[in-house]
Amino acid sequence: MKRLICLINLSRFLFASFPLSPQEFLGYKLGEKFTYHHQVIDYFEQVANTADHVQLLHYGDTYEERPLIIAVVTHPENTQTLEQIRNDHLINSGLAPGNTSSKKFAIVWLSYSVHGNESSSTEAAMKTLFAFSNTSNKTTMEWLKRTVVIIDPCINPDGRDRYVQFYTMTGNREPNVSLHTREHQEPWPGGRTNHYYFDLNRDWIWQTQIETIHRIPIYKAWMPHIHVDYHEQYINEPYYFAPAAEPFHERITPWQREFQTIIGKNHTRYFDEKNWLYFTKEVFDLLYPGYGDTYPIYNGAMGMTYEKAGGALGGLAVRTSDGDTLTLRSRIDHHYVTGLSTVESAYKHRDRIINEFKDFFSTGENNPVGRYKAYVMQGSNMDAKLNDLLDWLDFNGIEYGLPEDPRSRSLRGLSYRTGKNESFKLDGEDIIISTAQKRSVLTNVLFEPNTIYTDSLTYDVTAWSIPYVYGLDAFAVETPIKIKSDSDRKKTEKKYVWDTKPYAYLNKWESIHDLKFLSDILKKKVVVRVAEESFKIKKIFYDRGSLVITRRGNEHLGKKFDEIVKRAAKKYNTDLVTVGTGLVTKGKDFGSGKMRVVKAPRIAVLSGDQVSSRNFGEIWHFFEQQIEYPISVLDASKVSSLPYKEIDVIILPEGNYRSFVTEMNASEQIKKQTSATKLIKNQVPGKLLDWIKDGGRLIVIGSAMDKFVDQKGYGLVKYESKDAKKIIEKKAQEKKLSDRLTKYKDRDR
Repeated sequence: MKRLICLINLSRFLFASFPLSPQEFLGYKLGEKFTYHHQVIDYFEQVANTADHVQLLHYGDTYEERPLIIAVVTHPENTQTLEQIRNDHLINSGLAPGNTSSKKFAIVWLSYSVHGNESSSTEAAMKTLFAFSNTSNKTTMEWLKRTVVIIDPCINPDGRDRYVQFYTMTGNREPNVSLHTREHQEPWPGGRTNHYYFDLNRDWIWQTQIETIHRIPIYKAWMPHIHVDYHEQYINEPYYFAPAAEPFHERITPWQREFQTIIGKNHTRYFDEKNWLYFTKEVFDLLYPGYGDTYPIYNGAMGMTYEKAGGALGGLAVRTSDGDTLTLRSRIDHHYVTGLSTVESAYKHRDRIINEFKDFFSTGENNPVGRYKAYVMQGSNMDAKLNDLLDWLDFNGIEYGLPEDPRSRSLRGLSYRTGKNESFKLDGEDIIISTAQKRSVLTNVLFEPNTIYTDSLTYDVTAWSIPYVYGLDAFAVETPIKIKSDSDRKKTEKKYVWDTKPYAYLNKWESIHDLKFLSDILKKKVVVRVAEESFKIKKIFYDRGSLVITRRGNEHLGKKFDEIVKRAAKKYNTDLVTVGTGLVTKGKDFGSGKMRVVKAPRIAVLSGDQVSSRNFGEIWHFFEQQIEYPISVLDASKVSSLPYKEIDVIILPEGNYRSFVTEMNASEQIKKQTSATKLIKNQVPGKLLDWIKDGGRLIVIGSAMDKFVDQKGYGLVKYESKDAKKIIEKKAQEKKLSDRLTKYKDRDR
């Protein structure tokens, strides 16, 4: 009998013109085990190969080379016109030129597993895809007549497979529901983050990670009306969906607020029928622009976060505080229901959704809301910083240009440097970002000097203004500034004028691009000097820290020397000039001992479960991806046995460094008072201090410094003086006593 069933399923797979269900394809019911990313991809490919109305797009790969995909689903009768539907949508929204057909569609984008260990949503994505690919499902087929559904099954495959592998290795054959068992104790660094331990749900606006860099262009190509970001939360919380909690950013439109309630009511209909618990209007606000709900909102969409109990603690089954058992299967079902309910809401309200989306962009272009009408990035800023800004603006579709009137004139605006309203000169090379543009809301949200919100108790940061991010001299202006019609302010490309065989190459060392340049040439064995004092040559001032790359000392590179240096300068668009002499007009000559040879540092960074994974990941990413310089990653628990002779620099990311302790016998007095026979105190390994005395460089970040407080040889003390210690301890005690009188409802959230 089993053989007959297998043959029937095989024949369906070989000859069917309709897709298999996840269970038929995978060989197990969803919820019985976790599905690896490659299996998810295989399932999506099977569906796309057997259902003509499902199109699969491979939009990139992760750092660990896992594919990133979306499935685009519409009604079978619309399959041949899908590209026209997309183009018509952009044209109708005012985001592309041209004429449209009369038939318009609501576009819904469902994004799953941005946090890898919130793993149930990817399983739900397969179930949701089958519901929309199965032509015998009359309900979903009706919705697809006027909607397009885009499904991204896993935004963070590297993190999710990290979690799935952990659970597959450690989970019992029969799931153990006790929270204290191994299968519910995910080890460092956890699967929440991507390869470099970045939180991808904070990266939508900054686009530092490869997954986001790949996703944003395809998102902009579709510009959905609705975007849902699927998550999981603590195991004792039920299900969260819209409407969101305050604060809402003041730029969120009345319709976007209203739709939060509309869709929430549709969800409650299904949840009430099933007696499922849920909550709304709590915890998850709509302010910070880096989320998978707010970034779409500021791009005109209805962005929403859905959260189900589970996460890293969930496993296949876990016992909650009320004695219930939370299963993977139930987590899948909840996400599946909200997915279908979302598409249903889009279908029912499609006309207003489409019209309000169009109005969002036309209002921004013709009647922008907000105090400031233009943001001026002064042309006197460093070219490297301005070029980076222009790249970011282009990537996000924010328009900019040069002043229509190139003549210098006086204006007033709020200075980002001083925080005051001041007069300034508007120059013909200044970059103008007008708020009168289609992406006016996104522009204002990101450039306003101060964020305005109704409730300071928010889920994340409240400051992110772009001029501060890029370190630019800039002004926010309350009057419009006309921009040239051609509007193009091209990136500044260096026009190099180099001598054929110069005595030396000089670099001013002003930006990260210069660091990338140095990293590149050091790896190619170029000998570089750094000026320990400022100097002047050819009437040009060079500050200390400037790079001097002489021909002398680089003979080992032969003819490749000039080629290596010039190619690196062009690659990173960095300032590089040539000189024909080592004699300066002011300062120390190039042969001076003050022109120190740069030794390519051998850098190590500590990692492991004593270290903040995110801070470690930030450092790791900086070296590997931003400046492309090799580092050694070492285990923090083995700090006493590190190969110190092979290391020049050690970086300690934030962490608890619990191995930096020593055990000592308690005094007789302490034994009498506490019955303790042993005491534990912080003590940095002696080998580390010896290494520093021998010339090693130690970089200690954030909470890692706690282990060095009051340690001999480090000069780091907790209190400036004994009197300062008494004052601080007295204030702490007073606060502790006053807190006893704090009313319950006045306590901090």
